[in-house]
Amino acid sequence: SSPLHLFASCVMILTPCVVLPVSTDAHAQTAEEIEQAKKLFKEGERLYKKGDYREAAEAFTSAYELSKRDELLYYMGTAWEAEGELLRARNDYQLYLNNVPDAPNAEKILDKVLELQERIIKEMGRVLLTTSSDEVGVFVDGERESSCTDNPCTLVLSPGVEHQVRVVDAATNIEKTQTFTLTAGEKLEVTLSTEPEV
Repeated sequence: SSPLHLFASCVMILTPCVVLPVSTDAHAQTAEEIEQAKKLFKEGERLYKKGDYREAAEAFTSAYELSKRDELLYYMGTAWEAEGELLRARNDYQLYLNNVPDAPNAEKILDKVLELQERIIKEMGRVLLTTSSDEVGVFVDGERESSCTDNPCTLVLSPGVEHQVRVVDAATNIEKTQTFTLTAGEKLEVTLSTEPEV
């Protein structure tokens, strides 16, 4: 079977036998990258079956980062949703729909995005974060990419879990970290300064 058909399979535990379309215009990959992506995908399946949803989502995400195969966004969304990370699930499902609008399961996924959006509004906590500089990166729970670029920035966080928010000023390299544990529907307004201390 061709490497381009790497992820065209039914995974009964994730969805009742939906064959996801496989992108044929993915970035050029080495045989090693393809093999590593396959291993990560299989590891994600194994972890999902075990109920280790966060680890499954991370394995699917790593496979996606290697392969850029859009169908992995669906699996990422499914695992994040099972983990209770509604915003991440919604974002992955939405990106999947944006990249594969003619997917056979597009209508079902659109309904899922709308359902998750409603749940996010009711169930998630929000932090309105203002920083002392517009040149900051905001990183939540160890993420490698900034969660937002606006100032102020609205962070949507799962309730009942301690979240670490790290703000890094690109101009001064000063960083500040604060932790939050929110209840469902809670809204906080927080200011973090990255000004040099004198």
